[in-house]
Amino acid sequence: MQNLVQNIRCVCLQGKSRKDAEKYIARNDKYRRAYYKYHTGLEWENPYNYDLCLNSGKLGFEKCVDAILAQMEVMGIK
Repeated sequence: MQNLVQNIRCVCLQGKSRKDAEKYIARNDKYRRAYYKYHTGLEWENPYNYDLCLNSGKLGFEKCVDAILAQMEVMGIK
């Protein structure tokens, strides 16, 4: 829910009303969900489909980079 509120704020800052922002986000999420399902056969919202999930809004860019690099090392990816 917090991410939705942050997304609405970001879109509103681009000059859209709250109602238009909600429609814009819902339309984009629907597109992303369909795209992911088509290409993977999996559900976009299911966190078990991902190796790593990060909240960049809370962690910030540098900590996300550190977490990604650490996970890559654990997985043996160079």
